[in-house]
Amino acid sequence: DSAAGAAVDSATVKAEEEIKDMVIIWNTASSNADFDTLERILGDKIDYYQSLVSRNYYIADQKRFFQKNPVYSQRIVGDITVTRLSDSKMLAKFVKEVSTKRETKEYPSYLAFENVNGSWKLVVESDTVSDANIARMR
Repeated sequence: DSAAGAAVDSATVKAEEEIKDMVIIWNTASSNADFDTLERILGDKIDYYQSLVSRNYYIADQKRFFQKNPVYSQRIVGDITVTRLSDSKMLAKFVKEVSTKRETKEYPSYLAFENVNGSWKLVVESDTVSDANIARMR
């Protein structure tokens, strides 16, 4: 049944576009210390660089980071690739370019979003560089 297949495809395409939009919203908020926006898009619990944290912890950690790094920006370089993990979960992969007063570095990063009552919520945030460092420390 090609009609059902097309419906699934258009739902997937729509979800992929929504996730790309969520990544852009997250990136802009993360660049501009926009904690209100971050709070709105976060799930209740976030797998945050390999640690399960609460929304409040995530926001507090971001605030600490901006206090330590008043000169900070991040941007997404290249494409955002989106894959479906399950019916309600999507994964976005991209390269994040981070600039501080000291340096500019690129991190292959990923975010996962879960559909909670019709809204996409950020539930996983990390990058492969941090993952490798964490793995080495364990």
